[in-house]
Amino acid sequence: MIGLTLTILDLGMILVMLYMADESNKENERQAVIVSLLGASFHVTLMYVIIYLPGLRLIPIGYFSLLGVVGLLFLIPRKPNLLALKGVRGYVIGDAPRPDERDSVTRRYKLVTGTPEYHEYYGRHSEREEVDRIHRKLNRIDGTIDGGYRPNVAMIDASFSIPPHMKGIAFAEPKKEPYDITPEKTTMIAKGLAKHLGAKVVGVCKVDSLCVYTNQRTSWEKIWTVDGKEQDYPPYALVMATEMSHTHVHAGPHTPTAAETGNQYANGSYISTVMAYWFSGMGYTGIAEHTGHYDVVLPPLAVQAGMGEIGRNGYLITPTLGSRVRLSAVLTDMPLVVDDPIDIAGEEFCDNCMKCAYTCPSDSIPTSEKTEYNGTLKWKVEAETCSAYWNQVGTDCAICMAICPYSKPDTPLHGVIRWIVNHSWLAPKVFPAMDDLLYGKDWKVKPVPEWLDWK
Repeated sequence: MIGLTLTILDLGMILVMLYMADESNKENERQAVIVSLLGASFHVTLMYVIIYLPGLRLIPIGYFSLLGVVGLLFLIPRKPNLLALKGVRGYVIGDAPRPDERDSVTRRYKLVTGTPEYHEYYGRHSEREEVDRIHRKLNRIDGTIDGGYRPNVAMIDASFSIPPHMKGIAFAEPKKEPYDITPEKTTMIAKGLAKHLGAKVVGVCKVDSLCVYTNQRTSWEKIWTVDGKEQDYPPYALVMATEMSHTHVHAGPHTPTAAETGNQYANGSYISTVMAYWFSGMGYTGIAEHTGHYDVVLPPLAVQAGMGEIGRNGYLITPTLGSRVRLSAVLTDMPLVVDDPIDIAGEEFCDNCMKCAYTCPSDSIPTSEKTEYNGTLKWKVEAETCSAYWNQVGTDCAICMAICPYSKPDTPLHGVIRWIVNHSWLAPKVFPAMDDLLYGKDWKVKPVPEWLDWK
């Protein structure tokens, strides 16, 4: 009976290891393939001991007993992160002002030297003026790292050409009288339509003032809209995330990543604009929020909409796609049923991982604990040095997005791992080390299809 039990357990482990090797091979994860096959070989050897060397069965008995103890430890539930469950307000520790869009480095590069807006901003932030002056001249996505490889750069330019066309139609006024429908049904339809249009993750929230810019502009204009006052904005937001291709992202920092960024920004501008006009057709205001038109900061808005947590890399980490998403939204006054912020163990996992920080080529991601910035606890990414590296390579890098363990493909294997991390007290502490063992600590560029290669 003991021999049969051991045989079944060991056969199960062999099958799991072979499944992991096959999945890792599909993902071009060579190290994970090797580790999985070594694990399978070990269990094949163990099978030989179980069947042919019964006198040594204490070895497999001890081994599986140890696995059982570890398994029981993984069953200890983790305590929920009460701060994460409060959304953006959970991390406010002081006087948190509404964000100024000019604090976004790529936005303030558009400030025109000599204008009142330029002098007003740098009068308050003189330490940024010289650095911005240098980077403003270099601000480009031209594929320098790949010698400006024309086919991929043309993909980048083609995709980024779409949001400017959407900018002028971002605001959709009500076309008719409000349609009589319950918020529950409206929300169900809106989420269904957004996913049908291409969104992978969709959430709804009340618009928190901490997510609304006080001084905003679009990146396609040369004039700032400066008011500094509380703005009249719609109370609800439908927030949407489109998926960045795993293949494209894992080519970072080469041109396929920037091509996919442009692609998903274009998709986001399309989806949000269609949704804005759907709300308009229902008799309510719809304002599309995308890279061509921002009134709000989208990552914290997505947190409010229950779509994930903000990671050490500054990106939203979603439960199924990790950081491999681009965000868009629609602001509306149509009553909707809001989603609650969620806890996916992101903060605890990031505390123990730091892989994005260690592999960041510009050392822009902190390895320290969260610190206070503008009245909020957060991991503050150094946007200036990050942007400088983008200018150096002529792409948007995406290494920190790709190497995040949460950003693995949405497969059953990785889904089980994410579920364990979210529910186990032990998993967020030890799985970062297991990720290093399987996938390595260093960043490795992975191959792309021939049509996308830059060589």
